Amino acid sequence: MNIDWQNTTDPLGNRTHQFIANYANHRKTTGCLWTPEQDVRRGVLVTFLHGASGSRHQAPIPYLANLFATSGIASLAIDGPVHGLRKKLDGGRLALYAEMSKPRAFDRLFRDWEMALELSESKLQFSVQATVYFGLSMGTFFGIPYLAHRQLEGDTTIAAVLGLMGATGVVSPFRKRLLRDAANIHCPVRFFIQQEDEMFSREGCLELYNALASPTKQLRQNPGAHGAVPQSEFDFSFEFLSSQVLENTHLLAT
Repeated sequence: MNIDWQNTTDPLGNRTHQFIANYANHRKTTGCLWTPEQDVRRGVLVTFLHGASGSRHQAPIPYLANLFATSGIASLAIDGPVHGLRKKLDGGRLALYAEMSKPRAFDRLFRDWEMALELSESKLQFSVQATVYFGLSMGTFFGIPYLAHRQLEGDTTIAAVLGLMGATGVVSPFRKRLLRDAANIHCPVRFFIQQEDEMFSREGCLELYNALASPTKQLRQNPGAHGAVPQSEFDFSFEFLSSQVLENTHLLAT
């Protein structure tokens, strides 16, 4: 195993710890960690996964990660398969389709997260006992299976922000998997839909939302195309996730 940590800055000019981890028995895993300068809240980590054709630095990840850092909460964002520092082909949907045609594609992503969490624990010098999750579009496509996996493994996810994803269209080959995994997600969820989304129909998004088992889920709809989520919703996401962390401090180390 070869791990390269670098002190870098995100697109907003804030400091991050970037890692590239090469494993003998697994693919390269890459991402970055935002850490508060002081008074770090131990035991919890915000986790991000970007949309297709993006990377660990795709907006609004740096914006949100820095809000969390000012509140004393560390954040981790990884590059999705074939994206960012592990880009293949076009680093977008064509490369992703090729990746998803391989067997056990979701299992490999679960392993990416496990390794990234282990690296983060080493850097932060505390055990991550619970996470919150933010991932839209591709971040939801991979996020729903990942959150279900965490639930089934007995890991604690405090809350999640999902959306810009349905169970039809380009992801229809994975419809059964997404709906099945959504039924294993029980944490509080906020789910975004864009009313003029050119990639996923409202009906397909509602089908996925309705499949979520969370008893405290909420649908948030806005006008506009797939990528036109209002800034106010990102501010809302921060308030929602940070409040959930504060309400669940009993789950964390003191």
